[in-house]
Amino acid sequence: MGMSYDPKAKTGGIPPGDYPFKVLQSMEQTYGTGNNGLTLVMEVYAPARSFEVTERLVYVPKALFKMEQLAKCLGFDYDNPPDPRILVGAKGVATFRKDRENRFLEVDGFIANPNARLETSKSTPVSEVAEEEVPF
Repeated sequence: MGMSYDPKAKTGGIPPGDYPFKVLQSMEQTYGTGNNGLTLVMEVYAPARSFEVTERLVYVPKALFKMEQLAKCLGFDYDNPPDPRILVGAKGVATFRKDRENRFLEVDGFIANPNARLETSKSTPVSEVAEEEVPF
């Protein structure tokens, strides 16, 4: 007897397109290549469901165009980089394409929003959180 899945039930997954997202995590890292960059974990809201995408923006000259796109999308000053922690909770829209293996969606580009303004003074360093605000 064969396996019990239905071969006709296969779907193409979520199609490429423009989808809103929210930044869940934002951290600077040094990658295995030795290059520094920003790693974003984003919740992406597609019509059928939401899903997470991790985007790595490497700080090398030929790749900084994507950081500039992100700045225009979320509303921060590209020429005056903010603390990466303030990006958490920021919302925007990005164009997603299928990855090289045609399995998952990845960011093709961030869509500029001329009305976006990221509040750069909202960041509170972890060391300044009041003890009564810690839930344990």
